[in-house]
Amino acid sequence: MRSTTARNHAACSLLPPLQHPPRSPPAASRSGSTSSGVSGGELLLLLVIALLVLGAHRLPEAGRLVGKGLRDFQRALNEARHAVEEGQEQPRTSEGARPRRLID
Repeated sequence: MRSTTARNHAACSLLPPLQHPPRSPPAASRSGSTSSGVSGGELLLLLVIALLVLGAHRLPEAGRLVGKGLRDFQRALNEARHAVEEGQEQPRTSEGARPRRLID
């Protein structure tokens, strides 16, 4: 008489392997949102609120200030990235260090 484990193993070997259904894309990509996670409707709502709060006369000025701030931020990120890359390329030796002489 075979054990229960042996019978289960024999029965499982007759079954086809399980196939998983294809994965659906993440919810953000299905909803039509931008890379920042803000959809078109949300962006329009933000623009309407900004128009109501700032008014038609100050809205262009606010847009320029936001754009300038983003450009400055991007420039600072690029400068930091270049500084890190340059630091990795240069060997780490101090100016006062002399090569060690091997003693025979």
